[in-house]
Amino acid sequence: MRSVDFRHVTSDCLFTSSNLCKFCYFISWGMAKRQPNFSGEEVDVLVGEVEKKEKILFRSFGPGLSSSVKDGAWDEVATKVSAVSGVKRDRGEIKKKWAVIKSAAKMKAAAINRERVRTGGGQSAEGNLTGTEQRVVGLMSGVVVEGLSTAFDSADDMLQSLTCK
Repeated sequence: MRSVDFRHVTSDCLFTSSNLCKFCYFISWGMAKRQPNFSGEEVDVLVGEVEKKEKILFRSFGPGLSSSVKDGAWDEVATKVSAVSGVKRDRGEIKKKWAVIKSAAKMKAAAINRERVRTGGGQSAEGNLTGTEQRVVGLMSGVVVEGLSTAFDSADDMLQSLTCK
């Protein structure tokens, strides 16, 4: 049984000490505990498993690929990640963590690229990507991270490049 601290209860409180005890007990009993943060080892396993199952996880749905196949692949990734630390991770947690990892790596890579363009290709003040971040960025297309390689000054330039010569 959990112990409850009643020092915050005052005489004008709506709950008596015994009622508050029952109330706090039932409230705290139903509350889920927060999962621990992902360890570095769990993140490495997650990235490695996503690299192995990239074709299944991110390919478009089709005759050979249904949502149940994708869900099964994510479940396998979750099982491998859970095996590393002993913390039970489900598919939703794994997908959410992948989205966070991917977003952070993409933002850092884009900042480094902006800084490189700003300095004319010189040394970047932003630092370098870690090995894990490089692996994550490698799974994304270059356009996602670096943007379009050709830019147009105006709509006229864009139209002119599209017309047949």
